[in-house]
Amino acid sequence: MPIGEINVVRKHLSTVKGGRLGRLSTARGVVLVISDVIGDELEAIGSAPLYRDRSSFADACDILKRYDLWPRLPASVTKALTRGLKGEIEDTPENENRRIDHRIIGSNSRLLAEAQQIALSFGIRSRIMTSSLRGEAREVARAIVAIGEEIIKTGHPFKGPIALIFGGETTVHVRGKGRGGRNQEMCLAALKEIGPRKGMTFLSAGSDGVDGNSDAAGAVVDFTSFEKAKNLKLQIDDYLNNNDSHTFLKQTGDLIYTGPTGTNVMDMNILYVGGEK
Repeated sequence: MPIGEINVVRKHLSTVKGGRLGRLSTARGVVLVISDVIGDELEAIGSAPLYRDRSSFADACDILKRYDLWPRLPASVTKALTRGLKGEIEDTPENENRRIDHRIIGSNSRLLAEAQQIALSFGIRSRIMTSSLRGEAREVARAIVAIGEEIIKTGHPFKGPIALIFGGETTVHVRGKGRGGRNQEMCLAALKEIGPRKGMTFLSAGSDGVDGNSDAAGAVVDFTSFEKAKNLKLQIDDYLNNNDSHTFLKQTGDLIYTGPTGTNVMDMNILYVGGEK
């Protein structure tokens, strides 16, 4: 379920989210916002306790039923949502409290801009491609590597060497029982596409320092990763099918460990396309 839909449910099970705290306050104030959602939508960030919410109890119920979760919910949850549908619980406020201002001080786009400046400091040409990356992690990885292939083959849309910088938040349809997260899954899927070819290096990491159910932030892979996997007789598809990217990348020594960073502005993905050097 996308985070926006999860937040619709959260807001209608809370006494403070979805603008409810703002409705209770008579104070003037400024909210300093660090965005962890695509598009920096204030209604979605942190479930917007001091802003507003244009979703409803009906929306929350529809979402839960669409994902076939309604029969699996605790009775206390279905009871609360049903009371809301009947108007027995006041819905979240549609309008923001005019006495409270919101200012975004941190976001994925700012993270990518900082990464670009660091790349330039090393003399690496770079382009920010998007801060709205989304979709199934392994499919997105294939698309990004395909751009790198085109650069190597034709010099379009940019000539190498160059670092292509992406940001956003992908999703993973979990079918296996392994360890990992969307960033590690992207790296493993990218490695499958890169294979033994030189000239491309792919990095994907979460800004919060914790990717999925692992202790890694993400990983960085290139043709040497493929060679190490081959020597270890690791089959990429086996690990992808079990959503076990962490175990694979730990064996090849390609994981990135930062520890929890204490903040979250989604993920960063970088494809460096260069020569054989």
